[in-house]
Amino acid sequence: MFSDIIKYYIDELKKGMKNIESDLISYESKHSLKTKEFYKKFQNGELGDENNDFIQWAGEYEIWLDHNKDLIELT
Repeated sequence: MFSDIIKYYIDELKKGMKNIESDLISYESKHSLKTKEFYKKFQNGELGDENNDFIQWAGEYEIWLDHNKDLIELT
């Protein structure tokens, strides 16, 4: 039973990550910048924080990173 719960959680994490990846690809296309490069520049204050796209992009990437960390810990 416990392993079923973990498997379900892993599956949900993967689904969530796929959905986020789709959004990240859209941001990358829109701004001609890869997410990792964007995030590094955003964290360093090189892009400013007035652009709502940047704030949402960073937030989605942070969620993806959290999901990825959880997934690694569970597998």
